[in-house]
Amino acid sequence: MGLAKSGLAAANLALKLGFEVSVSDNCQSHGRTVEPSAAMLEKARDLRSRGAYVEIGRHSRAFLEGADILILSPGVSEDNEAVRWAQEAGIEAVGEVEFAVRYCKGKVVAITGTNGKTTTTSLISHILEQAGIPHVTAGNIGVPLSEYALETTDEHVLVLEMSSFQLESIKEFSPAVSVWLNLTPDHLDRYRDIEAYRSAKENIFRHQRPGSTAIVWHQEKKNEQNLISAFKLHPVWVDETGSDEEIANADRAVLRDGLFTLSLNGESFECGAPKEMLLKGRHNHINLLCAMAAAKVLGVDEKTIREACMTFKGLSHRIETVARINDTVFVDDSKGTNPEATVEAVMAFDYPEALILGGYDKGSDYGMLIPYMKGKVSHVILIGATTEKFQMIFGGEFPTVQAKTMKDAVQKGYELMKEGGTVLLSPACASFDMYKSYEERGDDFAELSRKLSQELTK
Repeated sequence: MGLAKSGLAAANLALKLGFEVSVSDNCQSHGRTVEPSAAMLEKARDLRSRGAYVEIGRHSRAFLEGADILILSPGVSEDNEAVRWAQEAGIEAVGEVEFAVRYCKGKVVAITGTNGKTTTTSLISHILEQAGIPHVTAGNIGVPLSEYALETTDEHVLVLEMSSFQLESIKEFSPAVSVWLNLTPDHLDRYRDIEAYRSAKENIFRHQRPGSTAIVWHQEKKNEQNLISAFKLHPVWVDETGSDEEIANADRAVLRDGLFTLSLNGESFECGAPKEMLLKGRHNHINLLCAMAAAKVLGVDEKTIREACMTFKGLSHRIETVARINDTVFVDDSKGTNPEATVEAVMAFDYPEALILGGYDKGSDYGMLIPYMKGKVSHVILIGATTEKFQMIFGGEFPTVQAKTMKDAVQKGYELMKEGGTVLLSPACASFDMYKSYEERGDDFAELSRKLSQELTK
C-alpha cells in the first residue's frame, strides 16, 4: 500500500524475489485527496510492464485477493479500511522496513526518538565510514531499506532511523543495538495520546534479543527501565550533564570534566571535548554521546570515534545558517516539526529573533513554547494552516505578523531584523499544508533568503 519511496522500493524488492505483486495507492495525503503526479503514473507504468497489478486513486478488495503479505508504507495507519480487510482475511500486514529486514544480512543499529534521530543516525554512519566498516543507512532518513536488502552481507551494519510509524508493525526486526534519544508529545493526529505514541516506539526494545544493547537518555530511565529489564537488555545510559548519581556505577556515556567519556564493561574511554566538535548545543551533546556509545559497542576504537565526530558538520534544515545580509542571519530549522525541536532552535541564539511559525497541525502543545521564546523572540511571523490558531496562542504574548507565502515571510523577517538579529524558520509543525516535505520547505526558505541577500548586497 502506497507508491511513494518506500512502496516503490518494496515492490521492486518483491519483484526481484519472485513474488506476484499488487500495488495500491489511494492518492490520499493527510486526509486530502490529491491528483496522482506524473512521476507516480510513470512508476505505475513501469511496474505494470514488469508484471505487477497497480491501482491508483482507490484501494479495492481485488488488490488484496490471494495475498500472503501486505506491505504498508509508513503513512498508512493500522485503522485504514484496506488494512482491516487484510486482517479479516488473515493476511499478514507489516511495514516496509520489517519486510526488507527479512532479506537483509548483517547487524542492525536502530535509532528512535522524537528529536535528533536523523543527526544521530547520520553521525553513527559517519563514524562507521571513517572506521571502514561496511554499512547502509536507511529507514526514516529517506532511503527505504528495501533498496539495499539484497546487497547486504554478514559484515554489514544496518544503521536505521526508525519512526513510531515504522515501529508499529515490526515482528522479526531485532536490533543488536537500539538508541532511544527522547520522547515528547508528537503525532497526536495519529495516536490517541502520548502513551500510545510511546508504546509504538517501545517496540524497538520488545523485539531485541536478551543481551542486546539499549542506549537510552538518562532522563527516560524511569519510563523505560522496567521494559529494558523485562526483555533482559543491556542498558547504556546517556547523561549530557555528568551529574546523574543513579547511573554512577552503570555502563554510561557522559560529558564529565569537559570530556565525552564512555564507561563500558569496567573500562573508560575519552572521545574528545565539546569545543572540538562542529556540532554545538546541549541537544547535540546527547546526539554525540549516543552515537559514540553505539560506535564503541560496534567495536570502533575511541580515537576513530573522536576524529570522526570532530569532522561531522551536521545536517541541512537543522539550525543551518543559509544566508546573511549585513548583521541579519537567516537560519533554516525546517526539521523543527514539533515544539520541542523549536525550543532547541530558539535557545541556540543569543540575539533577537524573528521566528517563523506554523504549518500542518499535528496536535502538539504549542503553548509550551512561550516561556522559552520570552527574552529571545522579538517578533513571530505566522504562516500556513495554523495561522489563526497560532494568532490566538502567541498574539497576546508577542508582536505577530502574518505571511501568505514563504517569500512574504522571508521579506517580513528581514524588515523586522534588518538592524541585526536572526530570521529563524523553525515552524513547530509539519509541512504538509504547503509543501511535500520539511526538506522542500527548508529549501524554499533557503533559496528565497539567498535571493534576497543577493538583491540587497549587489
